[in-house]
Amino acid sequence: MGALGVIAVVLTLLGTYVLAESMAVLRLREMGIRAALGASGRQLASLVFQQTIRFVAAGVVMGILIVFAGANTIRAFLFQIRPMDPLTLAITAGLIFGLALLVSLRPALRAASVDIVQVLREE
Repeated sequence: MGALGVIAVVLTLLGTYVLAESMAVLRLREMGIRAALGASGRQLASLVFQQTIRFVAAGVVMGILIVFAGANTIRAFLFQIRPMDPLTLAITAGLIFGLALLVSLRPALRAASVDIVQVLREE
């Protein structure tokens, strides 16, 4: 069960990184325009963080709803473990949020250091 948990966390991290990176790339022009209008690197990085956290929060909420909906099915696969243990759910949600922030750091820094001239020239 522990190995499956580790695999799930790694897949979650990879998915979060791809999500944050793709959002930063898709919004590169917008970031360049915001920077040209005076937005600081910190504000641009904050945009990437906020959007990533919104998606991760939605995923965590949906995951908890799935746990509650499928608790009886999950219970059949677990031995002496409650599927809706509040402490375990809270620790898992906190771990996912913390690691999502860490993983979205690189795309946020990339957005913060956008080259205004290059972005606007590509258009």
